Amino acid sequence: MLISQKVKRMERKFDELEKKQENASSEKKITRKQALKKTGLMAVSAATMMVMISNNAEARRRRGEPRPDPGVSGAYCAR
Repeated sequence: MLISQKVKRMERKFDELEKKQENASSEKKITRKQALKKTGLMAVSAATMMVMISNNAEARRRRGEPRPDPGVSGAYCAR
C-alpha cells in the first residue's frame, strides 16, 4: 500500500512537470525573421569551422608533415 501511494505521487509530479514544460515551450515562440537569423548564424559558423579545418589540413600537407593517426581527432600530436 505504501508503494502504490509513492507511485501515484510520482505520477502526479510527472504530470505536473509535463504541464510546466508545455506551458514554458508555448511561451518561447520566435518570429520567422528570428528563426532565419539563427539558422543563418549556425550555417555561417559551421562553414567557418569547415574552412578552418580544411585549411589546417592543407597547411600540414604543404609543410610535408605526416597526417595524424585516424584515432586522433584531427589534433596535431607533437612527437
